[in-house]
Amino acid sequence: MLDELGFEGFTMRAVATRLDVQVGGLYYHFPDKAQLIQAMTDELCSRMTASDPEGDWHTQAVAQCRQMRHAMLAIRDGARLLVTGPFVGSSVALQVFEHLLTILASGVEDDRLGIAGETLVGYIIGYVLQEQASAAIGPEPLLESISPVEHPTIVQQYGSIPADDRFTSAIEAIIAGFEK
Repeated sequence: MLDELGFEGFTMRAVATRLDVQVGGLYYHFPDKAQLIQAMTDELCSRMTASDPEGDWHTQAVAQCRQMRHAMLAIRDGARLLVTGPFVGSSVALQVFEHLLTILASGVEDDRLGIAGETLVGYIIGYVLQEQASAAIGPEPLLESISPVEHPTIVQQYGSIPADDRFTSAIEAIIAGFEK
């Protein structure tokens, strides 16, 4: 339903109607919308852990960050769901964060580990929020609406590099900045 209605259209009443149950029945299982969103956040986070790829810690950290992004992108307003739901309060989200920190621990100093993890998670969520907000505007890529005369550097830098590659390059740079 979130894919179909977006975050704004997602209401307890709409969910109850879709499930063909009374709203009161839905409230029996989820006393308020916040708890339903928490359950949805947990489900989304359960899709975020990358199977451990081959390679060193750096390669594994990049793969984990890419998996987190892809999980959010797989659901309309997925990043917004994480921002709205208590990401840090979710036991499943904490498992994802723990997994990321465990990977990073092989190459990041202990006193910078938490900051590295927070920086990566913040960047990933922010990047996906921007991607999903741009997609919601319409099918025309945002870059096509930018004047190459007024903003030649932006058009040059972003016009030739796909979003996946820009994301991966930024993640690699962030990780390298925290490396021992």
